[in-house]
Amino acid sequence: MTEDLCIRYYKEFILDDAARKFEKVGSSLQSVVQSTLDEVEKTEQKTSAVTSELESQAQILSRQQPDQIADVLQKVLAESRNLAASGNELKTVLQASNREISQLRAELEMMKEAAFTDALTGLLNRRAFDMKIQQILETGDPETTFLLLLDLDHFKKINDRHGHLTGDKVLRFTAKIIKQHLPRGQIAARYGGEEMAVLLSAMERGEAFELAEKIRETLARSRLQRRDNQETIGQVTISIGLAGMRNDDTVESFIERADRALYEAKEQGRNRVIDDRHPSLKQSTAAAI
Repeated sequence: MTEDLCIRYYKEFILDDAARKFEKVGSSLQSVVQSTLDEVEKTEQKTSAVTSELESQAQILSRQQPDQIADVLQKVLAESRNLAASGNELKTVLQASNREISQLRAELEMMKEAAFTDALTGLLNRRAFDMKIQQILETGDPETTFLLLLDLDHFKKINDRHGHLTGDKVLRFTAKIIKQHLPRGQIAARYGGEEMAVLLSAMERGEAFELAEKIRETLARSRLQRRDNQETIGQVTISIGLAGMRNDDTVESFIERADRALYEAKEQGRNRVIDDRHPSLKQSTAAAI
């Protein structure tokens, strides 16, 4: 399948569908708001009419004899009841509108979540990751902010030997392990292909390294097999690069250091975590200069 064909299918079946859903929810919300405004206007008109009638009755009352006052008071009471009924009608309409708006808000939240979630792994997608890493560079503390880049080892062999459906299951299993070990409030995303990313904040470097090791060790200890034919997939391992944020970092420089650490983990035999402060990285940087 060509790249142009992939883009066309994406626009036709994914992007256009999302746009239609947003348009539908937006139209529904606009309809609810307009209906509510119409009801408020009707009630205002009724209130204005009742107020005028009460003023009129008050003037009549001031000119009436005592034995005629009871009739006027009955009219005033009737108008007051009409006003109360209008208020109750408006209250009912507003309550219904509030329920509908709450439902529409929930639908929008679900659509927003879907727009930023990778459908295969349940992690954030690349678009969401790009937004989060930009935010964390603007607001995060360089001393306690870290990026992990994780890449499954020999993933192409898994796809070639067992098929892409099995490869997808391995990706989902890996994402599940990452989520199990990730503390609340931290961010995990599918960076691309078999590569994933984790953004850590309010954490010491040693804690970030230990978290990466736990993810790596848990996956390496797992022995996976296919459900359809019980065929053993064997050991699945992952290599991880860790980088700490610096004061002068850009998105590119931050990711580049984590990527260099990941590359070094691959070079040293895979199934390991390499910190961007690793001596081999310092030596290679010095040689490059």
